[in-house]
Amino acid sequence: NPLFYKGNIGFIVGSEFIVINPETGSLLTSKNFSHLSNNFSNGVAQNEEFLYFVGVDKRVHAFIQDGGFVQVFTASADNDSEISSILATNEKVFFTTQAENIVCISPDSPQKKWQYNAMDSIYAPIVLEEEYLFVGSLDSKLYKLDVTSGKLVWDVPFYTGNKIIDKPV
Repeated sequence: NPLFYKGNIGFIVGSEFIVINPETGSLLTSKNFSHLSNNFSNGVAQNEEFLYFVGVDKRVHAFIQDGGFVQVFTASADNDSEISSILATNEKVFFTTQAENIVCISPDSPQKKWQYNAMDSIYAPIVLEEEYLFVGSLDSKLYKLDVTSGKLVWDVPFYTGNKIIDKPV
């Protein structure tokens, strides 16, 4: 998914981060990360200080935005499962995995704040609304989690009747 990056549009193609001018569509810069991962396939996120790329190596790769893309840390789920989506704020980074995990880490280190385990794989993007995360799963449930504690807010996740693969709106 493309993102606005320093007033421009940034996105991943294979192992390359490309930044284009949204007015002209012209290439402004690109950075190849093939030495770290042969493919950043499952997303990119950012906050004021860092860029986060999800690699096929099942890791979140965090880079300082200013300073020539210096890698600061990598993070993964405890079970080393493939990461399916990522979302970042200045206070927390959230990612989901195909092995049912919803994980929250510090934005500036791989320190895990909490992890919630759903009942099935997660492919849908994470939605953040105020202090809540909404995450859809292949178990046909929509989970509402408190961003601070990672605890389920609803007594029972909302049952949709079908697998959730798209972003809740």
